[in-house]
Amino acid sequence: RTALAFLPLNLNPDARRAAEASSEWRAQMARAVLPEIPGHLLLGKGYALSQSDFQNMNQQAFQSGDAANWGSAIAGDYHNGPLSVIIPFGIWGVIAFLWFLIAGVRALYHNYRYGDPALRTVNILLLAMFLTRTLIFWSPIFGSLYSDMAAFAGMLGLGVALNGGICRPAPKPAQQLHKMQPAASTPSRFQPAFPR
Repeated sequence: RTALAFLPLNLNPDARRAAEASSEWRAQMARAVLPEIPGHLLLGKGYALSQSDFQNMNQQAFQSGDAANWGSAIAGDYHNGPLSVIIPFGIWGVIAFLWFLIAGVRALYHNYRYGDPALRTVNILLLAMFLTRTLIFWSPIFGSLYSDMAAFAGMLGLGVALNGGICRPAPKPAQQLHKMQPAASTPSRFQPAFPR
């Protein structure tokens, strides 16, 4: 029920309050860890926990109201798609992940456009799911690379497996190719290759 709280529906007030509290918690964590981005822009933080991370978690996590000291933030679980890519992997990870998303959309689009007509409904469903998941991932209070990557790879893998690869446009018939190619000019008089 909390997943529908953003819609103008007549929902249980407790469910609406829980959804608002969850969104506020995610927004607070994002605001707290945003200052970490410049330090990890070129070389990401990675997934390793340092000694200072453990000390912060043990000493301040339950005493401090600072969201940057919460255990999930220290562990890299930001509940925010863009932050889950840029802090662990830096700008190079963002570029690689964007390339993966663009290549995935392109592959699923080609399978929809040029694939078997019997698979057209499945192919459009996979493309729509991939695009929707991408938009949700880049929203400011949803997404997580380690969980969403499995969904992205699963949709892409299913599309490639069902279609036997990435479909391409059908080649043009040989007759049309023959018309398009210029006729080879034949010399009017044959000449020997080597003079005598």
